[in-house]
Amino acid sequence: MGKPTLSSLMTAVEPTPAEAAEYESWFRRQVRAGLEEAHAGRLTSGDEVEAHFTARREKARYKSSKKS
Repeated sequence: MGKPTLSSLMTAVEPTPAEAAEYESWFRRQVRAGLEEAHAGRLTSGDEVEAHFTARREKARYKSSKKS
């Protein structure tokens, strides 16, 4: 038996119509919630996001260096 093709792999993970509908519903709820937060003025600045993830990366690097 040969290697699986990309097409066969994609078909293997294709969601069922019910799964696709459930995801679409979830996604729309997330977008709606995000828009409501933004309209209410509850936003996080780009600088705050950068600082948060810089700290997370540093923490991960520190943990990684402790294992070595």
